[in-house]
Amino acid sequence: MAIDQGTSSSRVAIFDHNLQIKQLSSKPLNCLYPQNDYVEQNPREIISDVRFLIEEALSNAGLKPKDILGVGIANQRETIVVWDKKTGEAIHPAIVWQDRRTGSDCQHLKDEGLEEMIQQKTGLLLDPYFSATKIRWILRKVPGALKKAQQGDLLCGTIDSFILYHLSGFKDHVCDITNASRTLLFNIEKECWDIDLLELFDIPISMLPRVCANDGMKVLAKDFGFYIYTAMGDQQAASLGQCCTEPGDIKVTYGSGAFLMQNTGQQIQHSQHRLLSTILYRLQGQTTFAIEGSLLNAGTVVQWLQDQLHIGTDMASLSDQVAALKDNGGVYFVPALTGLGAPYWHPEAKGMIYGIGRNTSSDHILRAGLEGIVYSTRDLLEAMRKDGGTWPERICIDGGMSQNAFFGHFLAQVCQLKVQVPMMIESTILGAASMAGLSCGLFSDVSALRQIQKIQACYKADIDGSYYYKQWLQVVKKVLL
Repeated sequence: MAIDQGTSSSRVAIFDHNLQIKQLSSKPLNCLYPQNDYVEQNPREIISDVRFLIEEALSNAGLKPKDILGVGIANQRETIVVWDKKTGEAIHPAIVWQDRRTGSDCQHLKDEGLEEMIQQKTGLLLDPYFSATKIRWILRKVPGALKKAQQGDLLCGTIDSFILYHLSGFKDHVCDITNASRTLLFNIEKECWDIDLLELFDIPISMLPRVCANDGMKVLAKDFGFYIYTAMGDQQAASLGQCCTEPGDIKVTYGSGAFLMQNTGQQIQHSQHRLLSTILYRLQGQTTFAIEGSLLNAGTVVQWLQDQLHIGTDMASLSDQVAALKDNGGVYFVPALTGLGAPYWHPEAKGMIYGIGRNTSSDHILRAGLEGIVYSTRDLLEAMRKDGGTWPERICIDGGMSQNAFFGHFLAQVCQLKVQVPMMIESTILGAASMAGLSCGLFSDVSALRQIQKIQACYKADIDGSYYYKQWLQVVKKVLL
């Protein structure tokens, strides 16, 4: 079984021993926007949905908990919860990774010259995206929270640790190493919580979970009777689901945001162009690292166009709709709905639709929205190249946008490479199931996973789309002014 707790939904899937889905249950998850730049979720809703979906998946599959060999969790990263140790109740809504409320806190730390030290320890940059400033914000803003935390009465963690705490009956406060590496509190070289950073952010170490290797977790789900063998951040899980197990392998997941991740093997590669160094997984006593570029908005752009401008439908129809246009009509869309992520890391940036004229149609705006995500992907590849990497021959993509043929083809044209789409685009939940299988002994090593993967589509560059990308760079400059 795999639990995929994402930003827009929670899902539970049951797989057979060949990693084919036998049952999938899902439920949408609400995001709350109490004020500008705030993005929150209800932790009680998250855990309630997970429990409900486990029961539904088992029931629909005609299975009992004892039939489950092992369970893996994949979760939205950087989203943080602070909760009461005794009751398990959150003292504040979960602050989601997209939330930008701590932008001024991050800027203050940058002004003090601390970003280089923090990046060296954690591989991350000072940005509201990451968890530490969110935790500090809650401890400062909720009356009595800091005192309770210092007394050992509060716990905190990413979503994996919150789920594990509840499913274990408040017994196990643990998280996996990939989620820990996204908090801005974890030293990825020493592989432990960093005391200097905890002091900097004024977070008591007693609040934090025990960190486990991806095959080093065995948590009994008290009410179900099965064991949870692993947890992974969703992008690391997607990389495993895409079989990015060799140095140089690259995947891009297009979900609410978009996340490019390249396997760098056993070496930490520190970026000079504002990409992130992170832990891909720790398995069989060995840590594999990755370099990552994160776009804060991808699927949320299409959702925004649908909800706010009432244009656009499902991904397949959207592909035909925009492909019918001969070009983009000179329209460019910078998808900075919640700031710009890598390689700019400009939390205050606002989105822009540029080049509108009398002949501009709603289809042009739709196309510009999709193209903006493609150009942003090339931004990440360019940053990797500047860091000394080679231009890849291919990338593997998954997520909702991978089902848009126009998007896949345009991505190949603009980035001048081969774009592969796996037969199973649910790479995140597949990765969680794969790691569970590795952890409980079903698979001997990661190479066994490559035998299972199949490709459903492959796009190649038939023209050079660099002209459009050069125009895009000029438009981005206007956003960054």
